[in-house]
Amino acid sequence: MSLFASPDGSASPIELPPLGQRSDDFTLKRQKEMFTSSLPAALLDTVLSFVLVLNKTRQIIYANKNFLDFLGIDDPADIVGKRPGEALGCEGATEGHLGCGTAERCLRCGALTAIVEGFRKGEATHEVRISRHGPEGLEAFDFRVSATRLYLDDEEFLVFAVEDISNEKRRRILERIFFHDLMNTVGGLRNLVEYLTDELPDEHRKLALMIHDVFKNMVDEIETQKLLLAAETGDLHANYLPVITRDLLLSVKKGLENHDVAMDKEIRLDEDSAVVSMITDDSLVRRVLVNMLKNALEAEPGGNTVTMGCTYDEAAEAVVFRVHNPTAMSSDVKLQIFQRSFSTKGLDRGIGTYSIKLLAERYLGGTVWFTSTPGEGTTFYARWPRRPVATAGE
Repeated sequence: MSLFASPDGSASPIELPPLGQRSDDFTLKRQKEMFTSSLPAALLDTVLSFVLVLNKTRQIIYANKNFLDFLGIDDPADIVGKRPGEALGCEGATEGHLGCGTAERCLRCGALTAIVEGFRKGEATHEVRISRHGPEGLEAFDFRVSATRLYLDDEEFLVFAVEDISNEKRRRILERIFFHDLMNTVGGLRNLVEYLTDELPDEHRKLALMIHDVFKNMVDEIETQKLLLAAETGDLHANYLPVITRDLLLSVKKGLENHDVAMDKEIRLDEDSAVVSMITDDSLVRRVLVNMLKNALEAEPGGNTVTMGCTYDEAAEAVVFRVHNPTAMSSDVKLQIFQRSFSTKGLDRGIGTYSIKLLAERYLGGTVWFTSTPGEGTTFYARWPRRPVATAGE
């Protein structure tokens, strides 16, 4: 029988004792010895996260080595009988008259919610914020906690895993502040140059326009990085509106014609490209097409032509965009082209084709592929339904 299934094979909810009730010392000692002599205890000591085993009164009967090391505890017996908040030194644990889980602030505690749901439903995951007075004063933690019901010798327990996500939370806050401040600065400089351009004499206007284009490209790159970060963290949501395919292609073409990657190169739009109204996220589709076109332009020397276009598959009600450049990719490049950190342009690059696939498939419900052969060159394709379908990114 599975350790995670009830003895009778049912999934019926477990009746929990009152939040303030605790087990007696004899019960705690018996449960501790029962668990520490079992195979799960040996396995949980190999887990890198903090792992606790709780009984029905939410008291610790086992803590793995990583959790004990985090708290600076040498003897596991010192933690048996405590509740998670008490072990961590949570400020709320001292406010309730019956300890951890009984203060008013505990009503909003993600850890308590996960424990109760874990016992009643079998498993649960929540985030929890904890403030405590540690060795160096006040400390604040963000944890992601997962609770999974466990049966051992016909008794119910809970495996309570704790992951410290404090650095992840801080990083995401700093990233938002960084992008916000950087965008305000660069965007402000772009607008200032745009204003000055109209006031300058003709002999200086050309230089001002070049500076304006530099800031415009910087804003575009910042937006690209911000978008990719949101896509990777699951914070991106598609906003569907009607888009005309040919108008979209013309806009992408115009936007890159004066870019550095297009210098001495021609961007050509197939005259027979389909003119179709599709429901999609204009900004995400545009970002995919811009990256497809940029990659094609970067692969070509001056004097060459990159061609873009689209067709409409009426039977499947799908639009297929394509970007073609004359140069073929090597076998080594083709095998790695969609990997996140792979690039033909040196170290610390390689998000262009990765972002194409991420945005097109995860958030827009499409498909991306390519063909590349000597003599025929390279063509990247992006296929989307004319109307949106549910995607994993939503």
